[in-house]
Order: sequence, then C-alpha cells, then structure tokens
Amino acid sequence: LRRQELRPGEVSAEFGALVGYSGIRFARCMTKHAGPLLVGVSFEVDPVHAAVARHFIDVAGLAAAAEVWIGLLQDTVPILVERTGERSMEFSFMDQRGTTFHEDLEQLEALQLPGADGALVADNVNKPGAPVFLWHVTRTAMLSTEVWSMGEFASSAVEDWQSVSLRQPRQRRSETSV
Repeated sequence: LRRQELRPGEVSAEFGALVGYSGIRFARCMTKHAGPLLVGVSFEVDPVHAAVARHFIDVAGLAAAAEVWIGLLQDTVPILVERTGERSMEFSFMDQRGTTFHEDLEQLEALQLPGADGALVADNVNKPGAPVFLWHVTRTAMLSTEVWSMGEFASSAVEDWQSVSLRQPRQRRSETSV
C-alpha cells in the first residue's frame, strides 16, 4: 500500500468494512500522498457494520477522505465508476465473502475499475476459501500474484491465506503470455 501513490481521482476500495479498521488504515496511508481528497471507499452489506465503521472513521478524523457505502456489491460498485471514472481503483482489499471473490473481481474488470498499476489483496482465500478466484489471479498474465500463509486473526493456530496481486505493465504481459 505504501508504494501506491494516488493521483487525484484514484481511490482504494475495501470490500467488507466490518468496523472500519482497514478503511481507516488505508485512508491514513493514502491521504499522505493524495491530500484531502476522497481516497477510500468501503463497501458493506450490513447496515449495522456500516454505521459502526462510519463512526470510527469520523472519530479518526477521516470522514472527508473515506466513506462507507451500504449495499450489495453488484449494486454499489458501479457508483464508484460514476464518481471516479474507469481505471481509478489503484488498491483494493477483498475481505467480504471469499466464495464470491471471483464474481466480484469479474465485475470490477468488466467495469474497468482496476488501475493500470493497481494492487489487489484478498483475505481468507483458504478459509472459507476462494478456489476459483485463486485460480484466476494465479493464471492470468495481467496479474503477478503471491499467496501468503498466516494465522487467522484472533486465532493464530488456524492457518489462512492472503493473496497479493499486482497488475503487470503491458510489456511484461505480452512477454509472459508467449
């Protein structure tokens, strides 16, 4: 995340806000580079989680830089394209429902949201699991993906995986697809 220097109009997106912890961390990191612009959008389906996340974002003094949008991803993600434009999502963090990561990524790609140098991090890809998503991000030439093994939050004895995918420059894409 620290290597991502946002330009005006670029954003980070978090899928699954819960209590806003990650959204706050992303917004703090991104506002150092982008200034007082909207830099982070968290998508949350549960209105109670969204209210709690909004409260903590406000308490952190980041309400101008980070927002929490309520609704299903297929309904709310198109609004991000309307507000920020195509190729505006330079960083995304998927932490909602692993079994739908591949569908969510397909929608992001269809809307042309991921930026040219974008990064995509997905949590919990081992448990509950995201096998179709992992197959896609490790097999496509446009992404370079590493999968990290780590202990599950608050339960370090349980192994889980997190994938980190970086978009490849066009030149490297053509070299790897030959």
